[in-house]
Amino acid sequence: MKRLCKTLSLLSGLTLAAAPAWAQTTAPATTRPVLRLGQGSVATRPASDEVAFTLNGKKFTEGDLEKTFRQLMGGGQLQMDESQMARLMQASRRQLIDAMIRDELLRGEAEKHKISVTDADLEANAEKLLQRTLKERSMSREQLDQEIKRQGNITLDEQMKRIKEDPRFYKHVLQEKLGQAMFKNLEVSEEEIQKRHQQDRRYAAQVQASHILIRADASEAPEKREEARKKAEEVLAEVKKPGADFAELARKYSDCPSKSRGGDLGFFPRQGAMVEPFAAAAFALKPGEVSGVVETNFGYHIIKTTDTRPAKDLDAVREEIKDEVRASKVQFELQKRLQELRAEAKVEYPPGKEPATQPALGRSRPPAPTGGRAATQPVS
Repeated sequence: MKRLCKTLSLLSGLTLAAAPAWAQTTAPATTRPVLRLGQGSVATRPASDEVAFTLNGKKFTEGDLEKTFRQLMGGGQLQMDESQMARLMQASRRQLIDAMIRDELLRGEAEKHKISVTDADLEANAEKLLQRTLKERSMSREQLDQEIKRQGNITLDEQMKRIKEDPRFYKHVLQEKLGQAMFKNLEVSEEEIQKRHQQDRRYAAQVQASHILIRADASEAPEKREEARKKAEEVLAEVKKPGADFAELARKYSDCPSKSRGGDLGFFPRQGAMVEPFAAAAFALKPGEVSGVVETNFGYHIIKTTDTRPAKDLDAVREEIKDEVRASKVQFELQKRLQELRAEAKVEYPPGKEPATQPALGRSRPPAPTGGRAATQPVS
């Protein structure tokens, strides 16, 4: 149940994980930070003004490469010395160059179609991101603010400011605007809408549940798991006592980070969010009922279902689904166009600076369009 137990401290991670870094390659770095090793010497890297590669005759330097690396790593101060940084940059050189080529081609297409991103665009898209997050998490703005403060020592407003200033978010918005401009006449069929409604778990029936986890990973010795099971049985006995407070017992006994919320995992669908034994048990309960001890690969759970939501009627979400499917098809077409440009592009490297393998954008075709975000894998 990683999706529901993990920290919410980085709101930007909800959308930027799938957005490639926006490489700031318009000017080479004039200086490079010296990150000293804990013991002794300083590792060396190529000078920042050395040419790393050329794309259609335009030069990109080692300084540009480092800038892209820092952005892919999330910006800010990297917690590594220069030797570590040099090794990691070398190991990821192909991916860095791939990202730079892709973003330069994207920028060229945006200029060709006279597409730019304004502050108003960033503001509107950041607010749209926030509203979607609140809806998906069934939280108010104040609740999310408190959660972020508790997990990341930062306010929601501060996090939203960081998102709007993040070059990756800028590139994400630019890509959406460009795709909409280039492929504005794409149609969405009723069949596509119905298929998405049937397959997307966000529109399925959901339950809200809390749990107490006594952790015992599948890799642990049988005697350790048996010890954990016995503890779970003891906790279950406490849960079933008249007047027992499930939330307080979760705070006291649970090994899941959700214990800070009294074990609350929010709403989730039957498929795709939780491991199967957990989901089956939660959906078998009526609101207010408590399960027995439920075993999964992660240990032993005591589950309390607190609320239910019916599946969303197709007519109620038709336009929402239509917009999502269309956006997916638009981005699919944009990726095909970028790959065509990549195949036509002339990329040259100074002697000895060729990446070990060809950039990933050289693959024959982009992934098929789906229109939705990748489902989080249920792992704990």
